[in-house]
Amino acid sequence: MNVAISINGIFRDLLGKIKEVHQKYYESEIDGELTDKNVKKKLGFKTTKQYLKFLYEEAPMETFGHAKESENNSFIHLNNFLMENKHLNVTLMSDEVGRGIPATLWFLAKYGSQVKNIRFITKDDKPNVWNDFDVIVTNDSDIIKNKLKEKVLITVNCRGNSTFKVKKIREVFELSIFKSNE
Repeated sequence: MNVAISINGIFRDLLGKIKEVHQKYYESEIDGELTDKNVKKKLGFKTTKQYLKFLYEEAPMETFGHAKESENNSFIHLNNFLMENKHLNVTLMSDEVGRGIPATLWFLAKYGSQVKNIRFITKDDKPNVWNDFDVIVTNDSDIIKNKLKEKVLITVNCRGNSTFKVKKIREVFELSIFKSNE
């Protein structure tokens, strides 16, 4: 079984870190929580180009590399899951580009990820990513909306139409769909 797990929103609190870094760099006051839908507006960026410049040119290591885990010890749970489920082909997936890629690799190293497959995708890849995986664990709205009927979608602490909804990442690893029939 081919399983993909998104890094952002599942393992990494990227939006929380973006808010923190923006407040530091721009001395901004940002009320409330950032979401994928409100992030540019709340940060005061008028264009996507300005937002991407901030992420990938001004502060990629501080944003992507220094972010915290969304849930404490999530990589310990992931590594244990990998050891117990060698029959699964697990890939971590993220939509970074440019300098965000090495920063993400550093984030994974910092938390001790033992996943061997890492896939960086673009926005254009998102509609087709379902062709490569049987199960995807994500909160990414673009991936969610393109789910193929016969595939399994797992979301973590997220609204939407998914096969399984869990509150914590460690609950993903306890789902019966991953257990070997051996």
